Amino acid sequence: TTPYFVPSQHFLLMLKRAARRGVDVRVVMPRKSDHNFADTAAQAHFASVMKSGIKIYQFNGGMIHSKTAVIDDNWASVGSCNLDNLSLLLNYEANVISTDREFVAELKDSFVNDTLDSTKVDLEAWLNRSTYQKFWEWLSLPFHGLL
Repeated sequence: TTPYFVPSQHFLLMLKRAARRGVDVRVVMPRKSDHNFADTAAQAHFASVMKSGIKIYQFNGGMIHSKTAVIDDNWASVGSCNLDNLSLLLNYEANVISTDREFVAELKDSFVNDTLDSTKVDLEAWLNRSTYQKFWEWLSLPFHGLL
């Protein structure tokens, strides 16, 4: 779960590889965050991300500011780090990482509940979005390393 999904090219490649190996990779993010440009930059990746098998859910309940990850029901993280280069490389961020089964189960339950309050982005519908939207997404590409 992340409010801003603009990962580095390397991190995005790792997520795609995991999905292609059959790992169930799901991302929950707000339908509309408090940063329009970050939304546009995130959406520039949607087609390639979904084609690799990653499922994207847009939260319907407004801005979701959670930053969580659950991996293999054995490992979980929660904290202030967004999935963007600013958080991962430049900002002072802190996350708690745990292998405690109860902690992992609670974060997983929270994530599942968030997906139930979200709409899964449909690849076919996404590919048919407007040329105007695709243009703005394309314009955001040079700035991905700065977000």
